[in-house]
Amino acid sequence: MTNVKFLYHKGNKEIFAYFPEEIFDSKGNATSYAHIGQHSACSNEYANESREAKLSEYKDLLNELVNVVGYNDLEILNKSKNIKGLPVTLEELYNGEKQLKIKLSDKLYTFDLVLIDLHKKIDCKISSFAANLWARTNKGINLEKYSSISILQREVKKLIKNKVDTNGEIYFSVSKNVNYI
Repeated sequence: MTNVKFLYHKGNKEIFAYFPEEIFDSKGNATSYAHIGQHSACSNEYANESREAKLSEYKDLLNELVNVVGYNDLEILNKSKNIKGLPVTLEELYNGEKQLKIKLSDKLYTFDLVLIDLHKKIDCKISSFAANLWARTNKGINLEKYSSISILQREVKKLIKNKVDTNGEIYFSVSKNVNYI
């Protein structure tokens, strides 16, 4: 997997892909990619001056990276308060192609959200080894599919509020590494 975060730099009004683990040069700068200039060096300072781009801002660049440049293993690190703001569909979640990660702003651990189990049966479960928590939504218990991302998000947020001692913000991100446990 190639980790990437899509960023927006206000000063340069630029959307770019930032690859934090891909070193570009001997100075230790990370690799970045933009429509104009394509691959280049990006300092950590420049990346830190930037904000996370929204899906609507970076979707064309993501399409270029996948369909023109040939990245087929991107792990997108951007997070969102709304699942709709992420590059994922219910179909991809139910097919086991992707899963959601949940991060709470006041907790150190991350939750996995999966919509199918190890045997490819319908489920809706959040789990975290670090938090020692596994819980299912009502649809997960009844082996029923969600009809929309909005309903899924609402029910998952309710489950978190009921099962986790948190007052923090809930953030979602998408992963191609599916953890069925």
